[in-house]
Amino acid sequence: MLSARLSFLLALVFAFNLTMTVAAPVPAPASVDARQDEPVLNDARDALY
Repeated sequence: MLSARLSFLLALVFAFNLTMTVAAPVPAPASVDARQDEPVLNDARDALY
């Protein structure tokens, strides 16, 4: 019974860590890309006007 609870807890921790590692880096590159693209967008606006 203890090993079943332990394996369930281990699977729960592993699933939580997997979701955090998958979900956490996704917003970071989006914000970095937005910050890097901002001067390019400003240059495009300056070129248009």
